[in-house]
Amino acid sequence: MPDNQYPVFDGGQTLTAADLNQLRAFTNGRSRLLGRLVGFGVNCGLGGVVTSTTLTIDGGLAIDQTGEPLILPAPQSIALPPALSSGSFDFVAPAAGGFSVVLESTDTAEPAPDCGEADCEGHAELHTRAVALRVVAGRITGPRFDFANETLLTVEPMRLSLTSAPQGSYVTLRDALVARLNNGGSPLINPALITKLQGTSIAPADLAGVKGYKAGFLNQVLFATLDLLRCRALMSTDCDRTTTRPGVVLGWVRLVGSAWVWDCAYRHAWEPPKGLSLALTGGGCSSPCGVWVDLVESLISGYAPPDPPPVEDDDDGPIIVFPLCPHGMILVGGTCQNIYYPPLEFPDEWAEPWHIDPLGPIWNPPDVYLHIDEVVTDLYHTDPWSYFGTEVIGGLPALGRDAGIAKSSFEAKVTELGGTPNVLVLTAAQAAAQPGYTPGASFNKADTIVLTAGTNNKVTALGRIPAAHSARELGTALPAVTSMATEALAATEVQAGGLQVVTAQVGGLAQDIVGFKGFQQTTEQWQKDLGATIEGQVRSRVELEIGNLRLDDMQQRLAVHDGQLDVIVRGVGLTRATRQLDTGIAQGMVEFAGSLTNGLATLVTPENEEALGRHIGEATRATSTLEEAAAGGEPQAIGEAAVRLMGTLRTAIKSAGIDASLGKELDGQLNAMKGMLG
Repeated sequence: MPDNQYPVFDGGQTLTAADLNQLRAFTNGRSRLLGRLVGFGVNCGLGGVVTSTTLTIDGGLAIDQTGEPLILPAPQSIALPPALSSGSFDFVAPAAGGFSVVLESTDTAEPAPDCGEADCEGHAELHTRAVALRVVAGRITGPRFDFANETLLTVEPMRLSLTSAPQGSYVTLRDALVARLNNGGSPLINPALITKLQGTSIAPADLAGVKGYKAGFLNQVLFATLDLLRCRALMSTDCDRTTTRPGVVLGWVRLVGSAWVWDCAYRHAWEPPKGLSLALTGGGCSSPCGVWVDLVESLISGYAPPDPPPVEDDDDGPIIVFPLCPHGMILVGGTCQNIYYPPLEFPDEWAEPWHIDPLGPIWNPPDVYLHIDEVVTDLYHTDPWSYFGTEVIGGLPALGRDAGIAKSSFEAKVTELGGTPNVLVLTAAQAAAQPGYTPGASFNKADTIVLTAGTNNKVTALGRIPAAHSARELGTALPAVTSMATEALAATEVQAGGLQVVTAQVGGLAQDIVGFKGFQQTTEQWQKDLGATIEGQVRSRVELEIGNLRLDDMQQRLAVHDGQLDVIVRGVGLTRATRQLDTGIAQGMVEFAGSLTNGLATLVTPENEEALGRHIGEATRATSTLEEAAAGGEPQAIGEAAVRLMGTLRTAIKSAGIDASLGKELDGQLNAMKGMLG
């Protein structure tokens, strides 16, 4: 009887050996059928290692062509050269040389035990299923899953050096991809796209960024093509593995010179059933590998290396036009896009909007997370990219342009926005060495903009030193600056003769410190207006003028004034010094902020009551936070609270209704003051 039939028993029946053997054959057949549905080949382990003249095969699992599970429970050794086993397998070709190790199922019968009972006709014969290692001459052949021997796996992907120079041959990799996609005259994708790929290249004159784009593009095509070829290899396996003698080849051993070498590439690699492969790749029955075909075609059809932007001229010579985006947005694909900052933890009900709007996002961020730079610091512990809540400069048009023109264009744009430009032109190595440097193409007017120039003085990369980083680095100099301001204030509180001494002192400083010129002129004006000057006015002027001090120009003055300051100018500001903000400085800021908010409260009118009142409240709360930080004495907490306080004060003062020109000046001064706090 065939093994798909089985007997059904009733009570009182007489069972024959045929009945029971038919049941055994049915269960064995079903077990092997299940094995064929699971897969074929080496499933786990069964690797080989050669040590001198001994080949050791590890234990492991496999399934043969009939679905029979093969279990090698422990490692076994084979002496080299090996003794050949009897017989042959039709999937091993002797002409290839060497020897193949085949795992084969065995069935050993044990003699039936003696019959000691009365009227006993004999006991059933006991069989044991096991496995054996067979060694046969030759190497594996015939159809099988053999992706490890795919020729495209031998090519070298493109790489980039630390200076973004392509490493490897673009032409060699491109031609190998073209040849494989043509597939010997049966193209794997649209032939027109293969022609387009053939036409790509990297030119010596290409910018570093363009070269990097092209290298990355070709690598993407390589990896997508390998996925497509792997899918095709899986789909080409046949579920019918008829053979005269079942067995699983574990590998090939041969002599190379005088040494024995084990090669596991020539084995029956695991072949999952086609249905499982189809499900995992996401293909359809009509086009099993269509997903991977679409991916390769979309990559090639979307190939579009960037071109240098056009140059626009004005009356002063060539300039670069930089796009602007509102605060909280960046330039993406030529348009300003919102940035949605996620929270540290997703709420439990994050999936609910999916049920409401299946076409929308899975989680809709609340408005509180829109356009808030501080959340970047809170959640991701990094510097916000837009520090003062102003417009964002999109710098991509500078790529590929003359570095001098790009620098002057950036300086003009920052000045137009009311900021003090700080644009550096550096080599790639110099840029990477700058403290706080990070690549980027969007800038705030308070950032240090870093242009990386190549040997031809063209801009090859953009980066920035965030204003937040500079604020922390510059903040350590505040004690010295405040001390100088205090000296000036003390001098103005004496009679006119004392003020003349201060003027003379400041004039001396101006010879060494460019940034003090404005301070000197202002002090001279105080002398002229001394009769109308009161302490509150003088204090306000001093506090405002601190913002005009350019700390990078004050290196010598600070070093002379306070020997404890270890100041190093790196072109963009100061590195961390040996002193930090202390409780005394913070308390002084608290007193100043209290006086300022009290004064602003007198300026509240029905027209500005809502906005100004809200900003005064925020400043008052920020003052309390700084006061608490000062009581704790932790320099980092004091610095963070001071930065937050200066931001709220700036907003409150601007909302009080001052004229636009003074507002812009005050904005720059307070931005600079905020940059000195950390």
